[in-house]
Amino acid sequence: MDQKMGAREATEALTGILELSLAMAYVLRDGAQASDIGTVIELFRSNSEFKAKLQAAVAGAAAIPSEVRDLDLQETIALVAVMLGFIPRFVDAFSADRSE
Repeated sequence: MDQKMGAREATEALTGILELSLAMAYVLRDGAQASDIGTVIELFRSNSEFKAKLQAAVAGAAAIPSEVRDLDLQETIALVAVMLGFIPRFVDAFSADRSE
């Protein structure tokens, strides 16, 4: 019997993509500016949790295609749950007071 691969790398990649997207949503909420990329880079440098999530997202990227091909229903639901967990955070980001 073949051993299941799990979905660890795919979950970490998805989380990293969503965290970066969320950071960009906050940075761009007042419109795109030349300093925005610097703001995200500074967040990466100064926020160890954010940095760890982005590093984890790319660390095992080579395994993601194999994991995705091997996903079962439970793993798929877990990935969807990760995405759903970010919805309130994105709503907050997009509805934040633009004058802050």
